[in-house]
Amino acid sequence: YHNEPARKLLDSKSDLYGMFLSENPNIYSHSSFFSLMPKSYIYSKKYTDVCDLCEKLKSIDKKITTCDSDSISEDLKLKHELLSFHKQCATSQKNNFYQQVEFLKESECIVLMDFKENLVLGNGPVETGRDFYEKEQITLLGFLLIYRKNNSVCHKYVDVFSKNLSHDSYFVKDCIKNIVVNYLQSNHEKIIFWSDGGPHFKSAELLHFILLEFPILFNKSTEHNFFIENHGKCYLDGHFGHISNILAR
Repeated sequence: YHNEPARKLLDSKSDLYGMFLSENPNIYSHSSFFSLMPKSYIYSKKYTDVCDLCEKLKSIDKKITTCDSDSISEDLKLKHELLSFHKQCATSQKNNFYQQVEFLKESECIVLMDFKENLVLGNGPVETGRDFYEKEQITLLGFLLIYRKNNSVCHKYVDVFSKNLSHDSYFVKDCIKNIVVNYLQSNHEKIIFWSDGGPHFKSAELLHFILLEFPILFNKSTEHNFFIENHGKCYLDGHFGHISNILAR
């Protein structure tokens, strides 16, 4: 069966065993049924928060491959060209990020920053009606500092929790100043910022601070790079997922 294409299961294995048992009683035990199930059967996965532009490109690709080249409209060709360029830029920018990490110098530090969805505090195994409506929300702005020490790449996560739910550039500026004072090392002469293209990161206020004010205040050179729209998922998202799991316990 090694060359068989994988088949996705829409039901759990226990449910499949129950359906099999109802039609074929007393043939296989629970464990025997699982052991005899071909390895080519796998659980289907759910993909969330995918790029809508890349999904449109997939559907256009299918249309182009199934249609005669003479019947493809110019409008469809133009959409395909623009969406392909979007995907190419997204891939290129991701590669640029990983390349910077690979060739990072000891005098440089990459600062990756992103907001998580507002967290809700007060969840518990037993909640009254009042508890449900009085839960408190907090902001989480996450930073990941990537730097090289003793020829090894080090990762340091810094989380800023706040009751300020505005997610504005002024809040980001204050958090960056705090990060510089408390976590950046003195030998870091160049700070390379990376973020998604959210309005709080791409505003003129924050760009002015990072590119013009920051070098004067802290005597360090800077640059600010952006991931392409809908392609900002990176190390921080896994870290955010870990925090969500902790709060869900």
